[in-house]
Amino acid sequence: MDNEIREAIEDLKNIFPSKSSSWYRRCLKRLRSVKLVKVDPLYEYWIVEGDPSLGDRDRVYFVRYDVRNKRYICTCYTPTKRFSWSRAKKVCTHVGAVILYRIVKRKYLMKYEA
Repeated sequence: MDNEIREAIEDLKNIFPSKSSSWYRRCLKRLRSVKLVKVDPLYEYWIVEGDPSLGDRDRVYFVRYDVRNKRYICTCYTPTKRFSWSRAKKVCTHVGAVILYRIVKRKYLMKYEA
């Protein structure tokens, strides 16, 4: 599985080439706390546990993926939260962790279903 994670990080870097190394490390640190909650034809719903060591103030963050528009929305983007506009514009690490999780899962399934 470690190899899949390393490859997934490289894929994440290709998706977001201008992100800092800190952003990738934070996504990786969050990876274990990502949980898929629900999938329906229009949306996928994820929970990412908050981590105070990464500056999180909430216990959990909810990430929704809009299948039609291919867009992620995180509860940290809520306008009443501090720095929400900046997080939404730059893509938060909660969303980055969900994307990383999806890449790892896809690579792992491809390897073991072949």
